Amino acid sequence: MAGFLTLGAPALAADPGYYLVTAYDNQGQWNIDYRYWTVKNTGSNEVVWPEIGLGYGLTSRWYTEVYASFIGSSNFATRRSSFN
Repeated sequence: MAGFLTLGAPALAADPGYYLVTAYDNQGQWNIDYRYWTVKNTGSNEVVWPEIGLGYGLTSRWYTEVYASFIGSSNFATRRSSFN
C-alpha cells in the first residue's frame, strides 16, 4: 500500500544530510561533530556537504549544538551553506 501512495507524490528536493538522532545520556559533555555528505547523480558532478559542529549535553535528555554546513563540488569551491 505504501508503494502505491508514493506513485502520486511529487518529487522533493532536500539536502542529503538530515537524519534523526536518538536521545542518549551525555549530560555535561562537550563534543565536536564532523559529518561529510556526498551525492553524485549519473552524468553530473559530485556535490559535497561537509559540516562541523560543537555540541553540549545540557541534561541527560537535552542536547544542543552549533554547526556550520558547507557545500561544494569539483566545479566550484566549497562555500558556507548555513550556520545553525
